[in-house]
Amino acid sequence: MDLDSTLHALVPSSVSVTMLLGFFAYLGIAGTVIPGKVVPGVILSDGTRLHYRCNGLLTLILLVALLGIGVRMSFISPTAIADNGLELLSATLIFSFVVTLILYVAGRRSHNQGSSLKPHVTGNLIDDWWFGIQLNPQFMGIDLKFFFVRAGMMGWLLINLSILAKSVKESNLSQSMILYQLFCVLYILDYFFYEEYMTSTWDIIAEKLGFMLVFGDLVWIPFTFSIQGWWLLSNKVELTTAAVIANCIVFWIGFSLLFEGIEFLEALTSRSMYSKRTQKRQYGVNLPRLLGESCLLLATDDLIDAPPSTTEDDSSDEWDEFGDSNTKPEDLDPGSWCPIFEPTAADPAAASEYENEEEEALFYSGITNMVSSVSSGEPRLMEEAASEIEASASGGYPHAQSALGFLYNLGMTREWNRGGGGREPVAAVVNGVNEDVLDLPPS
Repeated sequence: MDLDSTLHALVPSSVSVTMLLGFFAYLGIAGTVIPGKVVPGVILSDGTRLHYRCNGLLTLILLVALLGIGVRMSFISPTAIADNGLELLSATLIFSFVVTLILYVAGRRSHNQGSSLKPHVTGNLIDDWWFGIQLNPQFMGIDLKFFFVRAGMMGWLLINLSILAKSVKESNLSQSMILYQLFCVLYILDYFFYEEYMTSTWDIIAEKLGFMLVFGDLVWIPFTFSIQGWWLLSNKVELTTAAVIANCIVFWIGFSLLFEGIEFLEALTSRSMYSKRTQKRQYGVNLPRLLGESCLLLATDDLIDAPPSTTEDDSSDEWDEFGDSNTKPEDLDPGSWCPIFEPTAADPAAASEYENEEEEALFYSGITNMVSSVSSGEPRLMEEAASEIEASASGGYPHAQSALGFLYNLGMTREWNRGGGGREPVAAVVNGVNEDVLDLPPS
């Protein structure tokens, strides 16, 4: 394809715009009417929380089924997306710019003081446009952040399926294409099977919705994640039997053992385990995370084992712009870290801005115990830390609530009940619901 035809293909046609808007319309309607598990999000700083209908898997299956029926009845072409790939790319990019502009204007005009819609304006136009102004903007009751990431993952699958259809149509189907399609389908289906875990990710609970997230969800995920498929469409690669087996083994190790296996083992080892007799939490060693970190250490082993430098230290105060070149032994004293975990320790005269100093003190004590537990390997300190942070969160201290949301995302506060399922204790603690998790019905 020459430059002129490429530039012409980048101009969105009515067909590509209709396909894109029709896709968004379907997701908006299906995401609202199709039944699905309603998952509560993390508690925000103002005490509110959003609820997400996790019906992405059913929505995706129905979409693929409807498209299959349309292809069967010759209403649509299975290669429509692949035939209009560049047009769809430019249309989606333009859509991302327009949506971000609308979000920026709406955010600047918002007077809502709730955590989800409160405008966070820095005064820097580029910063506010790129990172966004509002945490959880909505359109017609649809949470846009959750909607866009769902659209990106489904769009990735639709692009791949259209590439597959075009490969079959052109008699260019290869083993590489089949493996690529299979691996991507398994990954995407796994994402939607565990879609509820997305509600506690950093993007959802902390990032404001600006161009960075809109572009990342709608353009980056579907159009860059499918580059391998586009390349295989025009480059037929035949693999040997050994290569096919090797690819499958590598994928199985990465997906089943490291991805699924670590998530499962992490849930067993890092979630708090309750004993019915003692009602005491017992935190295990995070073996999967330790394994991953060990792999990273092995990967950088050549850096660690490098011989010590024989070059004399040529640092001097003359070039010490920040006054920190010569590290003093006392700077490494853990006692000097106290101001980090106890802000008032640095300035005893400084008054706490939070009205309840007891909850603030509990939070900082919990953080201190958590760090001490990690460095000393003492489980008792971790138990005390969790209790103190949860107690602080139950009193409404916002930093403690945020910390619990982060820990829950890591699987560190998912309790093991009698039914064998994980349960989030954060909601019960913060909302003051005193439930005995051991008497809950199986989830």
